[in-house]
Formats: sequence, C-alpha cells, structure tokens
Amino acid sequence: SLFYVDLDNFKAVNDVHGHQRDDEALIAFADLLVTQTRPGDLVVRLGGDEFAMWMDRTDHGVAKKWAAGLIAASRGLRIYSGTPDKPLGISVGVAIFDAEGAVEPVADLTARADSAMYDIKHGGKSGYVIAAAASEPAPGASEEPPRNELQETA
Repeated sequence: SLFYVDLDNFKAVNDVHGHQRDDEALIAFADLLVTQTRPGDLVVRLGGDEFAMWMDRTDHGVAKKWAAGLIAASRGLRIYSGTPDKPLGISVGVAIFDAEGAVEPVADLTARADSAMYDIKHGGKSGYVIAAAASEPAPGASEEPPRNELQETA
C-alpha cells in the first residue's frame, strides 16, 4: 500500500515559531513515520511537509489499522503547533496495490493516494481516507468516507 502523509497546519509552526521550530517538527514527523514501519518498508520525503510510505504486503484491513495508528501516534506532534486553534496533525491518503489483480501503473497508484490525502484535508484534516480500488469506476472516489480524528475515537 502507498500512504501519502501530509502535516496539517504546518505553516502556522513556521509563522509563529520560525524555521528552526519547523525543522524540529519535520524531523519529529519523519522519525514518527520511520518508527511506524517494518523492515523492508520505505519512507520518503516528497517535499515540504509531504511524505510517502510504501508498506509492502498490506491488505485493506492492515492498511486501515496502520492509518489509524499513524493518526494516534501523530498526536505527540501537537507540541510543535503554531497556535492552539491550529494543532499540528496529519492527513493520510492510502492506495492499496492489488498484487493479485491487473497491473496498475505507479503514476495511477500515486494519484489515488494523493487524491485520498486531499479528500481528508478538505474533509476536516487529522484523519485518513483509503482510496477506491483501481478496478472500481469513478476514479478518485473513496471506498469509505473520510475519517477524522473525532470519528476514529468515537
């Protein structure tokens, strides 16, 4: 599965505390992502405050658990927040690669993960969306509604 992970309200950290604090937040964020992986998984910084994680051999259930776990673990990042009304959190978009199904170009898998991440950013932030399977109609449609932190803890 391909996870796209973006920091929510990151700009406020820089605006309030400056570059040194936002660098500290990025390092803490990267460290958090690395601690959530297994040997053989991959974490890369795409640019700015956006990262990608390749989690090998993850089905829908495992991907959902991992996404929820990332959201829970990210609560520790709030100490870097710029202002109380804009807490630092994460938005996660997940595209599950079907190893048994048809071949999906990497660009399509990437687009699904990116679109899912923006679905949650526009739906309230601090949550995750698992993208619809590549074989389903309506590209960009989500398999399930965006889940924000409040929904996850309810």
